[in-house]
Amino acid sequence: MSHVSGKDKKLDIGDIYRDSLKASEEYEACLTTTIYGDTYLDPEKCKARGFDPIK
Repeated sequence: MSHVSGKDKKLDIGDIYRDSLKASEEYEACLTTTIYGDTYLDPEKCKARGFDPIK
């Protein structure tokens, strides 16, 4: 979703916030923590959720 305001559409900060929150929740759901406390993106979790970390 593009957040560039045009002549026909006003910039809605609420939409930006909701999109950011959703992306953050999806990102955190793909994280895995090892027994040593290291955190990394788990490709299998990302694939299962349909989350593309590069996007």
